[in-house]
Amino acid sequence: MTVPHADAAPISRTAAWVAAFRAAESARHDRLFNDPYAARFALDPGVSRVRGGNLAAAVVTARTVTFDALILRTIAHEHIDAVLSLACGYDTRPYRLPIPPSVTWIECDLPYVLRHKAAQLEDAKACCRIEHVAGDLRLPEVRARLLADVAARFKRVLVITEGLLLYLTPDEAHGLAAAFHGCPPVCYWLTDLMSPAARNRMNRMAHRELNNADTRLNFAPAAGARAFVHQGWDPVDARGTFAEMRRIGRMPGLIMGTVLHIAAALAPHGFNGTVLLRARKDMSTTT
Repeated sequence: MTVPHADAAPISRTAAWVAAFRAAESARHDRLFNDPYAARFALDPGVSRVRGGNLAAAVVTARTVTFDALILRTIAHEHIDAVLSLACGYDTRPYRLPIPPSVTWIECDLPYVLRHKAAQLEDAKACCRIEHVAGDLRLPEVRARLLADVAARFKRVLVITEGLLLYLTPDEAHGLAAAFHGCPPVCYWLTDLMSPAARNRMNRMAHRELNNADTRLNFAPAAGARAFVHQGWDPVDARGTFAEMRRIGRMPGLIMGTVLHIAAALAPHGFNGTVLLRARKDMSTTT
């Protein structure tokens, strides 16, 4: 089965586009991770050939490497018994990472995404227990039912929102933050953020190169990694995308690297990268 190009919903097309970059990295002799399932979801294996594709590939690779490391570290060091992956898309971490069997991995996304994913991974064996929850987590009633179930069954939960917040309005993003904090077992939250300037550049590129105006990026907080302190979330590990690309050796060429360095230095607000947040139980203080 392949992802239908013309008929796929915009968000599933984006997930397939990201999968193509993961597949390309996995095919390299010096790969930084191995996702043997990514090619099954790839919308177009040649996406890196579009203008800006090398930069997008570097961003996806850096984000994947960073998320992988922080997920494994948090599970191991913080006694996590459940991972809640919202808008999981075509992520395959419970199949490709050494997640302890004692952990329950809960994947949440729209029904058609989960159906397609299940069909593609029918022969894959997960390292831990996996549960699937179909629904639109932007809807408060759907979110409330999910978090109530999580609160009833688990003690320490890591929430993952990879590539999700960018598509939400500020009210929706802050609503999620408040809902997570209101669920006592949710103690850590791993997400990615984008600065206002980077969001504007990405929206122009998507419209020009991919004719994809339906998936405009929205949430790009000027407060950066501290965007959710008023909802009780403090950053404990923030890793900038540019620094991570340089660290792992995936800079998209000298010229582009120089441009990114200058842009990062001149950006007045926001943060581009991955941040691990910890729930603050004493809401009378901020750090």
